[in-house]
Amino acid sequence: MIVKTSNGYSDTETVTVRTTLASLDVDEGSVAGGTTITLTGSGWSTNAQQTLVFIGPDNIKCAVESSSETEVVCVTGALVDDSQIGQALDVVVATRIVEESVCTGTCTFTYKSSLTPTVSAIEESSDAPGDEYEVTGTGFAAGTTVTVDGVEATVSDITSTSLTFALADDQEHTTDAAVVINVPDNGNALFDDGVSNTIDVGPFISASSPSTGGNQGTLLTVTGKRLTENTVVYVD
Repeated sequence: MIVKTSNGYSDTETVTVRTTLASLDVDEGSVAGGTTITLTGSGWSTNAQQTLVFIGPDNIKCAVESSSETEVVCVTGALVDDSQIGQALDVVVATRIVEESVCTGTCTFTYKSSLTPTVSAIEESSDAPGDEYEVTGTGFAAGTTVTVDGVEATVSDITSTSLTFALADDQEHTTDAAVVINVPDNGNALFDDGVSNTIDVGPFISASSPSTGGNQGTLLTVTGKRLTENTVVYVD
């Protein structure tokens, strides 16, 4: 900072800018991440891209969704080291300009197995194979969401141990599409060993007409999703 003196000369003075972190509205969540946290403090940037939040000694990134001078909202990443399950890990807020915030209250987050939903199986529904899936696991609750490669699916029939989801109409045809299941307040579900967190998304046929025809030359109309000009239909 430049200081104007009485004799007309300028001098410099070092000024240290401090930001503070006072509290977290949620201080525990899923080992698989996906827990939304609101942090309260002071002196932060209003530009979310300038605000950084890290958890624990491995600097797990908490993805910042919004930032104001007194409040930051972020979503936790997955725990890196399982030996840290149940430990209160320090939460650090920093910006690209100012050093990390000074903690003035409780500034820790704990990853807990008891708050981690699990997935033991994902299977195609018999009612709409290729478009609808049934999930078995634990810890599901009302408001649970499912995304497939970032596209939100329609979730139904939720119980604590099962749910059904249907792919969105605009879901792209792809292989190894990542499935993320998020339970409100707790976070993302952890997939059991041997259970894939991806599915192959292909064309889905819901109807065809006519239902009968000759040996060849019958014009068949097919209705469904994710059908393109390159889709090939076989009749057996």
